[in-house]
Amino acid sequence: MATTPRISGKHLTLGLIVLLAGILVTSLFQKQPPAKGAGMTNQGGVVKLDFDYIRDADYRFDANLPPQKDQPPPPKLKQLDGRTVEITGFVMPLYNPDPKQFEFLLAQSPNGCCFGIPPQIQHLVLVRMDSGKSEVNDTTVPYVIRGTFSVGIDRDSSGDVYSLLRVAAVSVKPAG
Repeated sequence: MATTPRISGKHLTLGLIVLLAGILVTSLFQKQPPAKGAGMTNQGGVVKLDFDYIRDADYRFDANLPPQKDQPPPPKLKQLDGRTVEITGFVMPLYNPDPKQFEFLLAQSPNGCCFGIPPQIQHLVLVRMDSGKSEVNDTTVPYVIRGTFSVGIDRDSSGDVYSLLRVAAVSVKPAG
């Protein structure tokens, strides 16, 4: 006589956990709708820019392509080239955890990623400032950066892509 296998409560629970984990992971990789008020606003000649606007510009970039095949930035970002912007984000030191950072990457969230998904180069802003202007000495708090925005591929002396989005900062201060 053949018996029908039964699923134990333990296996059913494990199956539900795996299913829910799969749904959660899938939702993390889906494009999220921008937050209310996200994007950019122009206030007194200063463009208030946020990372949702940068992400939604959909700058697809492949650093492995030779310079002759570089994709131009999307018009949505290119229109900001040379404009004064203000953007808030978290500092990612480039060189070492020196308490006086004058060149660093600005990311949307602390440590550059959210839920373990690292940002791509087109989702980071390289910030450069004169050493006498200000200094960043705490990478755990958000900073408000104001300066001239540059859009386009910047390569180092070896030809590697160094940045796509930059701010020549005139003001750097903790948010809040």
